[in-house]
Amino acid sequence: MIKDMFKDKRISAIFTVVFTFLLIMVVFVIAKSDFGKTKKHQELSAEDIESLVAAGDFLSPSLRSVDDSDVFLGKKNADVELIVYEDLSSYYSAEFSKTIDSIRQNFGDKVLVAFRPYANKMFPLSISTNLWAQCAMEQGKFFEARKLLLKQAENETLSEEYFSNYAKEIGLNLDSLEKCVKGEKYLAKLEGLKKEAERFDVYGAPTVFVNNEMIIGARSFEDVTNGDGQNLEGMKNIISRNLK
Repeated sequence: MIKDMFKDKRISAIFTVVFTFLLIMVVFVIAKSDFGKTKKHQELSAEDIESLVAAGDFLSPSLRSVDDSDVFLGKKNADVELIVYEDLSSYYSAEFSKTIDSIRQNFGDKVLVAFRPYANKMFPLSISTNLWAQCAMEQGKFFEARKLLLKQAENETLSEEYFSNYAKEIGLNLDSLEKCVKGEKYLAKLEGLKKEAERFDVYGAPTVFVNNEMIIGARSFEDVTNGDGQNLEGMKNIISRNLK
């Protein structure tokens, strides 16, 4: 009787160990195969960007080069193409805009800078803000709209409530703008650009390409050392390297 009890306990213990081991293996396999895919499709947080940047930059051989469908500054035959996927409602895109200003000041027409919207429905103001900018572009005021919206995003004062005030500030025709925005005239365009961007492994804003070299996050102009003591190459040296 006592022997049988010990025997049953040993069997139970062995079963528990085996079951626990199998459970751990299943969790591990799921984590390897599915978690990464799910995470990749989410908007990047500051911590995500920091980790990805620290891991290095990437090459995207399939990236679409700048063409006439893009809004850009500089000459199309420039030595370096800088393609910026940005969200005009994003604080991080506003931060990277300062780096773009430094790039333009230091490299001039050696670098062609193209701007592509990355509007994400996960964020309340993303679609409406980028749609508003597209409608402003229809009136030839894209860069004025971009500057104003990014300033509001940086100051955390961006609001749909003030869109009409923004329009007056940069001299937009309010009736045409309202018709364009309410009719969601450029929504299909924004959705198409987002899908295209994801084919190039873009899943958050800002994401930047220097020629085909991908840089994730609001990289600074100069080299910096992050909080973990890792050295990050700044846009100045990345562009200089590509020019050589």
